[in-house]
Amino acid sequence: MPGSTFLETSGESGGLVFNLPINNVNELGSIFSIIDLQKGNKIDGLDKKCNTLSNLITDVGVSQTTLEEVFMEVSNE
Repeated sequence: MPGSTFLETSGESGGLVFNLPINNVNELGSIFSIIDLQKGNKIDGLDKKCNTLSNLITDVGVSQTTLEEVFMEVSNE
C-alpha cells in the first residue's frame, strides 16, 4: 500500500508489522479482497487460483495504534 512503512517482525512465525497512513484505511477492504482472491476464493464471480500468496500469508490482522505506542513514538523525537 502506498505510504505504508515497515515497522518490525513480530512473533515466532515471522509476522510482518506495517504502519498504514490513516488516509489509506479505506483501501484495506481491497487488500483483503486481493488476498482472498489469490487464495482461491470466489470474489465477484471470479474463480482464479494463485498459490503464491496462499503459501506466504497464513493470517492477517488489523489493529489501531495504542496511546502507549503514540507516547513512545513522540517521546523518541
